[in-house]
Amino acid sequence: MRAERATIRVGGRELADWVSYDVDSNIVEPADSYTFSIGPVRKGMVDLVPLAEPCEILVCDVVQLTGYIEGVDVSFGKGESEIVVRGRDKAGQLLDCAAPLLHEDLTLSAAAEKLGGPWITSWAVTNDLNRKKVLKRAPGWGRDQANIGGQNVGELVTTSVATPETFHVQVAPGETCWEVLDRLARKDKKLLWIAADGTGVIAKPRYDQPPSYRLVRYASPEKRGENNVVSASISRSLEGRFSEVTIRGGHGDEDGSDGGERIKVTVTDPDLDAVLHRPTSLEDGSVKTRARAEALANRTMQLGTLRGQTYEYTVFGHGQGEKLWTIDTTVEVFDELAEIDQILYVAGRRFTKSKNEGTQTVLTLIPKGALLP
Repeated sequence: MRAERATIRVGGRELADWVSYDVDSNIVEPADSYTFSIGPVRKGMVDLVPLAEPCEILVCDVVQLTGYIEGVDVSFGKGESEIVVRGRDKAGQLLDCAAPLLHEDLTLSAAAEKLGGPWITSWAVTNDLNRKKVLKRAPGWGRDQANIGGQNVGELVTTSVATPETFHVQVAPGETCWEVLDRLARKDKKLLWIAADGTGVIAKPRYDQPPSYRLVRYASPEKRGENNVVSASISRSLEGRFSEVTIRGGHGDEDGSDGGERIKVTVTDPDLDAVLHRPTSLEDGSVKTRARAEALANRTMQLGTLRGQTYEYTVFGHGQGEKLWTIDTTVEVFDELAEIDQILYVAGRRFTKSKNEGTQTVLTLIPKGALLP
């Protein structure tokens, strides 16, 4: 087996042998990102990574991110020099650039095509059973580990079911393409992210899939040789979490069921409210039915709950067996030290390499169902 590595494919070349790298993907946070560094700096290196050039980030010869070269930093010290290359996937352009001033009724697919601009020309608007993701390594890479659990879903899983529902799209001056698309996706109880090949995805997390991986950490010294966890932490926080969310929408004239009155919906988290009352409210004039207002309120509350409890695990290498670590999958976790024995959802993963730690992966795990019902 060859040692695991990450490379940058840009301008017809594949650049390898980086001293360190960090390739980050998270289904909740917009725009996956990467940072690569190498030193000493040699003549012609900077010319190999021209700013704004389209690029692909590969891990073990499999594309994990499609985006652009957004930053090239060169530093010099006493007898030392280093070049750092950084950037994001195509979602970065949707985050930065202003949306066209739309004022019309569109399906999610049509809105995505209009708002994706010149950056994202392919979209998959799917139901909760469909997605587009890469799980398998290229042959010959990685650690010789057992392929624990899960089904062999293959290199690419992609089937699409159109969402015919129409939404009123009204863009305010200054809103970014991502803000508008994310708002529309939340109304339809879906998430927005960018697949490894640069395809835009609007879909639900798939919680019902069998686990593709297994994490084990025993407390007993006699069994520690079976552990495959480097470190773990559990974070609980009130930041961004509310016991009461109120959505004030527009007048309920979209389907005639609300008598033309202005929509107002409040949802509560009784467990938190019993301990601490934390209300918040949001205004969205494009919400014109109670069902959509309730969906937006629940989504806002669930995101706060998600950020209020996350599990972070660091493991050796970039996968298990033939499978690279991938978001929108599940993992079986048996951790005696943290008293966890359950299947968790992989919301985020970071492939890293450093001089001191070698190749590792940092996983962000959440309870199934935390993002969307």
